[in-house]
Amino acid sequence: MAAGIYSLTNLAISLVGTIATGPFGPLSVPEAVTLDVSDAARPGYAVQVAALDGTPMGRISSARPMRLELDRLPSNFINAVLAAEDERFMLHGGVDPEGVAGALRDTLGGTLRGGSTISQQLAKNTMIGNERTLERKLVEAMAATRLHAGLGGPEILRRYLQSAWYGRGLTGAMQAPQTWFGKTWDQISLAESATLAGMLKGPALYDPWKNPEITRTRRDAILRKMHELGWITQSELSEAVSEPIRAIAPDTHEASGRWERRAAVADLDERTLVPETGTVNLTIVPEWQTIAEEVLAEAIRKVSPVRKVAQVDAERLAEIRALPEPLQLPGDLRATLPSGTPYNSGLILGPGKEGWDLLVAGTGLVESVELSDPHPGYEPRTGDLVPVLRLDDDSWGIRVPTEIEAATVLLDPRSGRILATVGGVDPGLTEFDRTRARRQPGSAIKPFLWLAALGMGFDAGSPVDDIEHSYRVGAGEIWRPRNYDHSQSGRISLYSALERSSNLAAAWLIDRLGPEEMASRAETAGVYAPGGMRRRASSALGATETTLRDLVSGYGAIVNDGMPRKPHAIEGIMDGFGNAIPEDFRRAGPVAGRQSLQDLLGMLRGVIVRGTASDAFAKSPVAIAGKTGTTQNWRDAWFVGVTPQLAIGVWIGKDDNTPLPNRMAGGSAAAPIAAEILKRAFDAGLIDENGYLDKTMSSSMGWPPQLHGGGIQGRPAPATAAPAGSYTPQFPPPPARPVTAPASRGAAAGGPSSIDGFWGALESQAPAASAEVNPNRNADLLDMMR
Repeated sequence: MAAGIYSLTNLAISLVGTIATGPFGPLSVPEAVTLDVSDAARPGYAVQVAALDGTPMGRISSARPMRLELDRLPSNFINAVLAAEDERFMLHGGVDPEGVAGALRDTLGGTLRGGSTISQQLAKNTMIGNERTLERKLVEAMAATRLHAGLGGPEILRRYLQSAWYGRGLTGAMQAPQTWFGKTWDQISLAESATLAGMLKGPALYDPWKNPEITRTRRDAILRKMHELGWITQSELSEAVSEPIRAIAPDTHEASGRWERRAAVADLDERTLVPETGTVNLTIVPEWQTIAEEVLAEAIRKVSPVRKVAQVDAERLAEIRALPEPLQLPGDLRATLPSGTPYNSGLILGPGKEGWDLLVAGTGLVESVELSDPHPGYEPRTGDLVPVLRLDDDSWGIRVPTEIEAATVLLDPRSGRILATVGGVDPGLTEFDRTRARRQPGSAIKPFLWLAALGMGFDAGSPVDDIEHSYRVGAGEIWRPRNYDHSQSGRISLYSALERSSNLAAAWLIDRLGPEEMASRAETAGVYAPGGMRRRASSALGATETTLRDLVSGYGAIVNDGMPRKPHAIEGIMDGFGNAIPEDFRRAGPVAGRQSLQDLLGMLRGVIVRGTASDAFAKSPVAIAGKTGTTQNWRDAWFVGVTPQLAIGVWIGKDDNTPLPNRMAGGSAAAPIAAEILKRAFDAGLIDENGYLDKTMSSSMGWPPQLHGGGIQGRPAPATAAPAGSYTPQFPPPPARPVTAPASRGAAAGGPSSIDGFWGALESQAPAASAEVNPNRNADLLDMMR
């Protein structure tokens, strides 16, 4: 009789599915998968991490799950999963009519619960998603019956357990006992099997480390269900429910070393050959990493407003206070925090006798405690839902996200080794690594245009126009860029234009050179992938997005004799058998000729001593060359700089891409952070006054760099490196008789104040292109007019 009901259910769903997904039906079952757990899927990994000197630093896992093998899992765990999730799994064909009827009955009675089978949950995890609508549930049911019919029960179960989220950054059950208990599958007890099965409902809520009592309740319910189904004996049940809830502490390295671990994961995910188990060595230098994290957090917390704090209304707060002891924070009020975070969700109930009363997830009521170390702009309020961290018996730390975020990368340009990487103000509050976020670089991209100009015959003294012009950029589109302060200085030297970060000079150059020359250098340096820089005039002002990591790497190529290196946070990989897996971090080069590179570095040094970064580095003990960048409406602030053995970059902005407050710019906001990082590193002996990390090795060029030759007469390059702080060259004004710039390439561009330029030549040779459209996100203070 039961078999007949299941068969009729499958037949009915098939008929409904055929009609609903037919040519005239309103629904469609996705063919593609969002998480591939088939045999052909690339397997994940779980590897040990060590510093370059071999010091253990914990373990990292990929977002992709490791391949799961059912025959390696204990029968107690399989039975616990079926008891918890789908006790009639071996009877139905994807949808359980009894489960659906029970869920409907309970829902009508006021208790909302689902009736999903394991097959439906597999469809949700890998194809459909979590949207709670009737349409999605129908599609889920249809997909589940098709999966069940095509794959069979054992493969459905295997794929479900491989796709399940297990918390602590872990997808898939294969590494779950190691992650939560420090054991292998053949070492865990019946009670631990039931605990892991219960976590499938939600590892954040049923976390045995943070929420042991909630976890115990669910574990024991599963054990009793297993006994009811005859899968364990009464004595096994009694022994299992008497076992305390035990779990190992989260990996301390995951919280304290979050950014470097995320960088390592990103590196591994980009590689084609990664072992499932083994050891990787990080390039991160702990001293550099600590300094970078501290300086970045201190600087941003001083200037950033508090991001909006979640507030629980008075009615809900009264409802929670009325709950019987022991109070527990409801699951729907838990803040979204990344796996491995040291923080817990805390609800501020109000002032206590000698401090504040909190309701902390997994801990319960905490009375009369001091809330220390809050954001400078935050005052605790009753009803606030905030991340908290226990410091001692009477003190809890409180952290509120900042509205402004920031990131920094430091690497060795000779090798591409990342020495420090910081993807945000507080790694405990965010998963997002902003060193890899694609943002418009603004004027920080200009050195690659200047490098193109040097390679095509310009020199540091060549005159360029710091004058407003209108340029035709295709199909009648007129581009009229301006300097951020609307200033104009007439004809100025190429080096002075870079020091002032002149948008007008950059527009004048790109109009004469065309975008290809600039793009080839930026792409060779690694700032963009091949073909990644848009061939548009606005790219000269930073309208093509890149990442902080790639931009810093590109600057590193400039100071490394033009030879680019792939940035990497992992130096070596050893598989589980001790075999080394090689990787070549060299890239094709050079970016430009040696003389062009030396001249560009001299101009970038001028940015530091006289230009837009001069205030930030006025008292810096380290000689550096670099460039600032600020994007439209002050959405991003950048600084990138180099020494012979270091490249450093800082980005500041908001995740929602809205403008920064108080007109924060690269020179006033990002450059000071870089200067402070270098000062502390200098004080700690990590770098010397000439920017050397390894004092036994000298650079192939004199440092600090100086301009010489071409339009700058009478200043030969020094034979030896100048002492720190001695760089005070006396640049003459632009010559009365302008040095002749390279001839323009085409006819007049037309429009007001028209001049010869690349775009006019392009229009005369090809059909009209579509109008250049500025996305109006972060183009460096562009002002478009038709």
